[in-house]
Amino acid sequence: MTVLEKALKFIADWQIQTPRYFGAFHIIWLSTAFLSCVLIYLFRRRISARAVDIALIIWGALLIFTEVLKQALCSVTFSGGGAVWSYGWWAFPFQYCSVPLYFAIPAGALKRGAVKDVLIVYLATFAMLGGVFASFFPANMFSTSGFISNHTMFWHTTMVTAGFTLWAAGLVKPDFKVMLGAVCTFAALIIIALVLNITVYETLGDVDFNMFFISPYEPFDVPLIKDIYGAITYFGYLPLYVLTVVTASMGIYFVARRALR
Repeated sequence: MTVLEKALKFIADWQIQTPRYFGAFHIIWLSTAFLSCVLIYLFRRRISARAVDIALIIWGALLIFTEVLKQALCSVTFSGGGAVWSYGWWAFPFQYCSVPLYFAIPAGALKRGAVKDVLIVYLATFAMLGGVFASFFPANMFSTSGFISNHTMFWHTTMVTAGFTLWAAGLVKPDFKVMLGAVCTFAALIIIALVLNITVYETLGDVDFNMFFISPYEPFDVPLIKDIYGAITYFGYLPLYVLTVVTASMGIYFVARRALR
């Protein structure tokens, strides 16, 4: 094995008992996120826009680094002293909760303007919504892999704390046009995800590929989403899914804007 493969094997060998929903592992991560938000709120007057920009860039870099590790781990198996590589399409990094991977660094690095404002609002609404949902209901993301289980909780709880920080620091622009820009951004991401789902299925067949939970070929194993998908037709599910996410995200926008003035 190469040095890289040996390093990956070391990480892959980090095995734990599969965490239980709201067991000790889960509660520790949720409590850490909650306490972080409390501290952020208490010290919100001291949080500068520059500090948040730096934090977003660092967060984005951590997301990229850990995602590269995850992609590698999900694409290699170790057997007989060797490594076999086969890309794990199910882990392709363009899920609903993958968006901060692409938005965090630009949101921190760009100068204040229309694009930065939309990215900030998206992270504070759509991304925060995904972080809250996945933090409480990690579905099939818990496993015996210590890295994967910790990675998913780090990823999703920081989506919550990052969004909360943007609100607490007063960086979410109180302009509904900016929120509409975030909605349009979500619509564009939905279109990209749908094109990817269809293209990969038609090209590679059934490879367990379901970006943004909107594949027309298979339901996603997530509580509530799976049940709704199985109860109605796909052409009823897709607009309902989009409408629900947009409505919930706009709800976060209006509630947080009033509560965190």
